[in-house]
Amino acid sequence: MKKDNPAVIAHVDMMQGIINRLAGNSKSCKQWCILVVSAILTLTARDADVFLLRLTPVIMFCFLDCFYLNLERQAINSLNAFIDKLANYDDVDDLVYRVVIGRREKAGEVQHCLVISIVCKIWKYAVGIGSAFLSLSILPFYLGLTLLVYFLN
Repeated sequence: MKKDNPAVIAHVDMMQGIINRLAGNSKSCKQWCILVVSAILTLTARDADVFLLRLTPVIMFCFLDCFYLNLERQAINSLNAFIDKLANYDDVDDLVYRVVIGRREKAGEVQHCLVISIVCKIWKYAVGIGSAFLSLSILPFYLGLTLLVYFLN
């Protein structure tokens, strides 16, 4: 397929739309976190012993935000791999209109051990979410919010 093929252009637009939605979800996580934490701080202004209640939404939204950022990074990597194949004139007919995030097993590939396969997938997601937590769009925001909740306690 050529670079100016309408199917290739539509596929790139589709992947960009997915990446933009994931980025929007990350923004929504931050907005909802601020809203919920401020509501809890307002409702529990006189109670000093509810620190964990105040911190719970910060932890939950931080995890969700890291999950979205990890998915966004995988989608970007998938799009970059597609564009690299296209630039090298490789066959991309089987990739057009398919969203492949992460590594997928091929149809003929045999799973030697289901338990090891599941553990490896969980480990891969844990590492991705952990690396997303250390990004500049996550760590300063949620660390600052955690410190704010701590000092207002």
